[in-house]
Amino acid sequence: MAGSHVTGVDVNPQPRYCGDNFVQGNAMMIQKRSLQEYDFIWASPPCQAFSRLRHLHPREHPNLIPGTRVRLVDSGVHWCIENVEEAPLGESGNLIMLCGTMFGLQTKNGRAELRRHRLFETSFPIVLRPACQHGYAPALSVCGKGGHFVAPKVLSVCGHTPVDNTKRTSIAVVGTGLPMGGASRRAITVTGSTAQTNTLRNLSRETFTVEQAREAMGIEWMSMKCLSQAIPPAYSEFIGRLAIELI
Repeated sequence: MAGSHVTGVDVNPQPRYCGDNFVQGNAMMIQKRSLQEYDFIWASPPCQAFSRLRHLHPREHPNLIPGTRVRLVDSGVHWCIENVEEAPLGESGNLIMLCGTMFGLQTKNGRAELRRHRLFETSFPIVLRPACQHGYAPALSVCGKGGHFVAPKVLSVCGHTPVDNTKRTSIAVVGTGLPMGGASRRAITVTGSTAQTNTLRNLSRETFTVEQAREAMGIEWMSMKCLSQAIPPAYSEFIGRLAIELI
């Protein structure tokens, strides 16, 4: 989307990969000379050690961020490291946070906006950056002969554990927000095989479809489990265009 030829590398097969080239292998084992064949490197180390969902099933997870950063700096190539909000990023001094509302990401009918905060550490400074626009795009709901504005719900794609729509309350990563336009804010979480919306501090839930989660993320080709760990293409396009200008 930013105008680059993209090679993807992952330790597992990725049959749905949509880039130009895919290499199955351990990214931490790639030789320095191979890294230097590229103009820009985007790294996404595992996030399980820093995800808020780690508290549900506590166990040890690897922290590959320091080792990844060392390898990228040593390559001499411009780079970006992406991870969740609680990850230890920012050592280079260049750190930004991106959210779906910065790019107008939402379901097709506009009733649910995507609040998905992710951190990005880069080898170059990003001076101008967008701001979160939580709740600034109310949807027009047409009822009967007239219409009225109602507050958008909030779509947060997180985790990959199935959630009972009426009873389970343990997965709560997004608040209910502030009331707007006479309606309370609600949060949709994409977990397991369905997308959910949390209301009244997760005491009740409304189900959204996988298709609606794909709409909000801007990703058509992923399963729900993959969506829960994905970065919306709008984020990488934003940083990718800045990298191309720098290069």
